[in-house]
Amino acid sequence: MSLQAISSLVVILLEVPSGVLADMYSRKNMILIGMLCSIIDLLLILVCKQYFWFIVAALLGGVAEAFISGSDMAMIYDHFQQNKKEDLFEEYFASISSKKFIVFSASTLIGGSLFGYNPALVVVISLVFQVIAMIAIFLFEEHLVKNELESISIKSKFLKHFTILKQTELFNIVILFLILTLTVSTLNQLSQQYLVEINFNIKYLGLLFFIFNIVSAIGSRYYIYTKKLGVTKIILLFSIIMFSLSQIYSVGAIAILIVARFFTSGIWPSINVEFNKLIDSEDRASIISYKNLLISISFIIADPINGIIIDFKNVHYVYFVFAVILLIYFMKRIIKKNQV
Repeated sequence: MSLQAISSLVVILLEVPSGVLADMYSRKNMILIGMLCSIIDLLLILVCKQYFWFIVAALLGGVAEAFISGSDMAMIYDHFQQNKKEDLFEEYFASISSKKFIVFSASTLIGGSLFGYNPALVVVISLVFQVIAMIAIFLFEEHLVKNELESISIKSKFLKHFTILKQTELFNIVILFLILTLTVSTLNQLSQQYLVEINFNIKYLGLLFFIFNIVSAIGSRYYIYTKKLGVTKIILLFSIIMFSLSQIYSVGAIAILIVARFFTSGIWPSINVEFNKLIDSEDRASIISYKNLLISISFIIADPINGIIIDFKNVHYVYFVFAVILLIYFMKRIIKKNQV
C-alpha cells in the first residue's frame, strides 16, 4: 500500500468522527490537534530516513487532514454568523481563495528551484508556515455553541445527521458539490498529461501553471461574474469546456484551459455560502464532514476508472466522459426546474 493510500484511508476513517467531535466540543481544538499532527508529520519527513517513519508520517498526515477538514469551514462561518456578518462570508471566501492561488503561483516559480537547491529547505519553509498558522488559530477566539449532541447516544447523533442530509435542498447541494469537485479536480489534475497529448513544450510547463494560478486568483476575486451565470448555466459551460478539450489535439486548447481556470475557481464562494446556510451551527462540522467523506469515496471510485480509460485511450476520452455526465446532469436540472 502506498503512503498516499495510507493517508487517504485514515482520512476516510476519521473524517466523520472528527466532525462530530468538533461539533460536540471544539472546532478550534480539533484544528490545533490536526496542525500539531501535520507539524510532526513534516518533522519526521525532514529528519527520518527509515521507511517505517514515513508510514507514521503518512498516518499523521491523514489524521491532520481529517481533523482540520470540516472544522475549519465550520469555525470560520460560525464566526461570521455569530458576529452578524454572515453576508460578508462570501466575499471573505473569495478573497482568501484568490490569495491562495497567488501563493500557488509563487510556489510554482520558486518551489522547483528551492527543491533543486536543497529538498529539505522546502520542508523547513512548510514547517515555518505551519507553526505560524497554528499560533494564529490558537489566538483565534472561538464562539462555542451549546450542543444537544453531548447528551444523546452515538446512534441518535448519526440518525439526526442522516435526517438532516436527507433534506432535499441540502442533498441536492451535496450532489452538486460532488459533481463539480470531481469535474474540477479531474480537469486540473490531468491537465499536465493532457498538455503532453496536445504536444505542448514541457519546458514551459512551470510558466503555464503560473499563468493558470494567476487566472484562478482573478477568477476567485471576481467570482461575482461566475455567480451571475447561475449554477445550471455553469454546469452547461463546464460540459462545453470538457467536450471542447476532448476534441482538440493542438496547443490551441490552452486558451480553453485558461478560461476553465477562471470559472472553476469562481464557483465555490457562493456554493459554500448556500450550503452553510442550510446547516444549523451545532451540526455544521459534522455535515461538512459527511460531504467531504462522500467526495473522498467518489475519488476512490473515479480515479481508477480514469486511469483505465487513459491506459486504453487517453485523457481526451476522460474529458469526453465528464462532458457527457455534466450534460446529463444539466438536462436533469432543466427537467426538474420545468416540473416545479
